[in-house]
Amino acid sequence: YKLAGALALQKVDIQASFPCIQLGVQQFGGAERAVHIMRTAAEAAGPDSVILAVDIQNAFNERSRQAIMERAIATPAAAPILRLAQWAYGQSSDLLVYDGAGRPLMDVIPSQQGVKQGDCLGSYLFSLSMQHHFEEVASPVPALLPRPAADADNKQELEEEEQRQQGPSVQAVVAIADDLTIIGRLDVVCAAFDRFRERCSAEALTVRPSKSSLCWPRLDPPAPPVVIEAAAQRQLTLRQGGLQILGVYIGADAASAAGDLADAVQSQEPLLQALQHEDMPRQHAMAILRVCAVPCLNYKMRCVLPSVSKAGLRDFDGRVQKVLTDKMDLM
Repeated sequence: YKLAGALALQKVDIQASFPCIQLGVQQFGGAERAVHIMRTAAEAAGPDSVILAVDIQNAFNERSRQAIMERAIATPAAAPILRLAQWAYGQSSDLLVYDGAGRPLMDVIPSQQGVKQGDCLGSYLFSLSMQHHFEEVASPVPALLPRPAADADNKQELEEEEQRQQGPSVQAVVAIADDLTIIGRLDVVCAAFDRFRERCSAEALTVRPSKSSLCWPRLDPPAPPVVIEAAAQRQLTLRQGGLQILGVYIGADAASAAGDLADAVQSQEPLLQALQHEDMPRQHAMAILRVCAVPCLNYKMRCVLPSVSKAGLRDFDGRVQKVLTDKMDLM
């Protein structure tokens, strides 16, 4: 099944399946692209923009299989995997319960929702079933403030009224599988979040406000009362200065971003120390240093702004150089 699924997935038109927003399915460098899109959007949205990171509780396991299959059937691009998906998710699957001591089967639990762990089609099918909800988040929200109706005899007023009724849009919506981030003006972002939470609730998915974060991505000025109130009303965690998304700190608080990188550098110190142990052969140490240690910060190096990462990366280079010189007796 896994081999057939992997081969069939290669025939799926990913771009047609996810024309926007979703960057976490079969997308080369998707997480890095997402980070740069979010950072650029936060800067372009203006001085009153916010970032809202949304958490969906146990999303992969709680997603309705009926909703998954309905969306797959309705998507022409999913045709190459449709028969495999119907075979895998068209009926409940059995979970076998053992006690771990090698004794006979204890119980059988029918699994009737969610995608299966380890299924090569799982991420695609789940993300496809959520794509229309994500696109709705990106669509214009209804007008946030009531205004008088336009005179029907005035074409220009009618056009302006139609545009107003359509409402503003968020600056950016980015998803990596079930991790959704919304960026834009506060009222627009909150309206989009409220609408998304309603849609999820209607399909038995739970958006966890306490695990979701509303970020005011700057330290000066501090978050105004309207932002604090919006977070409190929705029970969202309020963050100021920035927040970590996809392993990278995003926001105007350069000190926190630099500190995050410094922590990542420090986390490699046990490995670097182990490579210098007298019982570690030189050849093995150099192979591990080259394959495991040196590339460990490549992702952050490509995602963090150079002005922020320069000091941390220099520190890491110095530590790597010390391992090399000490282990090879170069100095």
